Amino acid sequence: MFEPVATGILGIDGPRFSAYASFYAGCSLDFEDFEVEGSPVLIMMGKADESMSIERCEWFKDKLEQFGVEVEMSVYDGAGHGWEQPYPQAFVPEAAITKDCLMLWTENNEVIEQNSGYSVDKPWGAFLAFSNCSTRDGYTMGLNEALKNSLG
Repeated sequence: MFEPVATGILGIDGPRFSAYASFYAGCSLDFEDFEVEGSPVLIMMGKADESMSIERCEWFKDKLEQFGVEVEMSVYDGAGHGWEQPYPQAFVPEAAITKDCLMLWTENNEVIEQNSGYSVDKPWGAFLAFSNCSTRDGYTMGLNEALKNSLG
């Protein structure tokens, strides 16, 4: 949905998507030059997913709307991360959580973790960045039958 990404992959005059669906959205990416393609976005996340930040996704939704993007955000009660996976929903202790890692895509096409200042484009920088911003607190993931049945 970000024009610099689409242009880099598909070219200036390349095709664009007509809509975007974001499952388990981290919503942790920002751009120094925030430029969106403009197609509608659907953000879907589970309320029981401790690895994602509903507040950060609300911020992201508001930012997209400021740029004229139509955004719908659905938060599903009882659902964790990966609610359509083939394994039962359970809390997975010590799973890595990166919801507090805030990434900034610079005008020079470098991605910087904002809390630490490290570039995640280089292995050592990525290691240092994620060591500083992530935790091993675990989170809920797996198939949520109730949600699967309600969505069809």
